[in-house]
Amino acid sequence: MQMLGAQMLFGFQMEAAFPSGFDKVSCTAKRFHSIGSALVIIALVLLAFGIAGDIYVILDRIFANGLFAIAAAAMLLLGLLILWYAVPLALRKPAS
Repeated sequence: MQMLGAQMLFGFQMEAAFPSGFDKVSCTAKRFHSIGSALVIIALVLLAFGIAGDIYVILDRIFANGLFAIAAAAMLLLGLLILWYAVPLALRKPAS
């Protein structure tokens, strides 16, 4: 929870430091930002698989039914990927 708070504070600091826009940032900073964005996208995929794996282990332990646990974990994984990737892409406004 502390990491999330630190990330939020860092984000607010970035917002305050660059109120005029991203277009005035140096080329190196833009490249660094692109790499960071790609790493965040990869991290969310790995997090979704980790959460689904945890759910599989928990449900398999509780219900002793591997097929049910796999199905539930797969549905959760699909739901997370839809919520984290498909919905934002669908709601994304075209660049003007």
